[in-house]
Parts: sequence; C-alpha cells; structure tokens
Amino acid sequence: MEKIGLVVETKPNIAIVQIRRDTACGENCGHCSAACETTLQRVEVINDLGAKVGEMVKIEIKDQGLLFAAFIVYVLPLILLFVGYGLGYLI
Repeated sequence: MEKIGLVVETKPNIAIVQIRRDTACGENCGHCSAACETTLQRVEVINDLGAKVGEMVKIEIKDQGLLFAAFIVYVLPLILLFVGYGLGYLI
C-alpha cells in the first residue's frame, strides 16, 4: 500500500506525515449514499531520507505487514474469544 502525504513535523530520524484516509467507497463518494467524509490521519515514519517539514513524501507498507496487522486486530481476538469460551466451559 502506498500513500502520498505531507510532512508536518520532524523528530530525530522520525517524520510525522499527514495522509488522507481512504473511505470504504474507494474515494468515489459521489456514487455512494453513505455521505462519508475524507479525514486526515497522522502517521510516524522512519525518516531515512531526511525529509523536511512541508515536503510531500510517498510512504509504503508491504502487503505482508498490512495483512499481519489486520490479523492481529481482527482475527486474533476472535480466536481468543473462542478459546476463552472453551476454557470457561471446561472449568
């Protein structure tokens, strides 16, 4: 996944980049009845290139990392729910 964003703050070896968060309708809100708004999101990234405040940068996360994060957030709690239910039933 790639995003283009604006560097709004820098720290030693870290840049805080403001990106536009995508909507569920794929940025085609005119054909969607959800009336969603695009929001801005700030992310911290490693600043290997020495980007400065005000510069536009492209940030990238590998698909494998994104899938792993989605697994941790969505699937793992569901698995733990069933494990906890099973242990509670046995006790």
